[in-house]
Amino acid sequence: FKNKRDLLSLDNALNNTEHTDESLITINTIEDAIYIGYKNDISFIINSELNLYEHQSSVNPNMPVRGLIYFAELYKGYIEQNNLLIYNERLVKLPFPRYVVFYNGTEGEPEEQELRLSDSFVQVPEGEARTGIVVEEANKPSVEVTVQLLNINYGCNQELMEKCQKLMEYSKFIALVRVKSDMLTEKYKKKMKSVNKKEIFAEAVALAIDEAIRDNVLKDILSKNMAEVTDMLLTEFDEKAYIDGVKKQSYEEGEARGEARGEARGKIKGEEKLARLVVELKKRGRVEDIAKVTDESERERLYREFNI
Repeated sequence: FKNKRDLLSLDNALNNTEHTDESLITINTIEDAIYIGYKNDISFIINSELNLYEHQSSVNPNMPVRGLIYFAELYKGYIEQNNLLIYNERLVKLPFPRYVVFYNGTEGEPEEQELRLSDSFVQVPEGEARTGIVVEEANKPSVEVTVQLLNINYGCNQELMEKCQKLMEYSKFIALVRVKSDMLTEKYKKKMKSVNKKEIFAEAVALAIDEAIRDNVLKDILSKNMAEVTDMLLTEFDEKAYIDGVKKQSYEEGEARGEARGEARGKIKGEEKLARLVVELKKRGRVEDIAKVTDESERERLYREFNI
């Protein structure tokens, strides 16, 4: 959805509109936003709405926090570009914000859910005295960000899919990749042939692309950008595999120490550090170093290099 035609189609589907003029869209994506991490987000303005669309294969409860930072940067840019005087007594008009995340991971998630920034805030303890302020008012935040999380796995949100052909085709393609991967895994298992998961996934992607093109599913994109799509899917596979591997290693190390609470805290902290490291490596184009994070000494070296 990087081109305006497809983006307009998706926006129409989400808002039940029928816009046809692509010039209504002004794309203002922050390309180097390190808090997003992957180049799978797009922000744009249309009809006085500031939209942030993001695609993720996992649900992260901190999405609203990232959205807060991202929207702050977007509004800062909007104010500067339009020479708005925020210290003037006249009310400044800003585009209405909307944050939508399209989820297509393998975990079972509802078709639609909301994530709120206020869920991250520490609440006023019940019974704590506050002169002249009731607990309900004390716990009402002054800042809020709401994320609309939509499950776009094949078979979910059918009404939305029917309104946006490109989204439907993307959903079908990802489902096809998974079917091919499962099929190949079973095939090699029966033959008792040792093939690693990445090789199986790469073969599944190639088979899925060929079949999708034959069936006119994302044909225009896959025909022109086959190598780019393959690289994107394999890179995502690598990053997930390495992070999962380090998570497992961290868990086993903590379990060996037999410190249940320390293990839990260490595991969470380790995952956060690892995620930050992968983001930094990805941002700098150092994909080859992502493969080194499973080695403890290399991982620690990279942590020191990026002061993480």
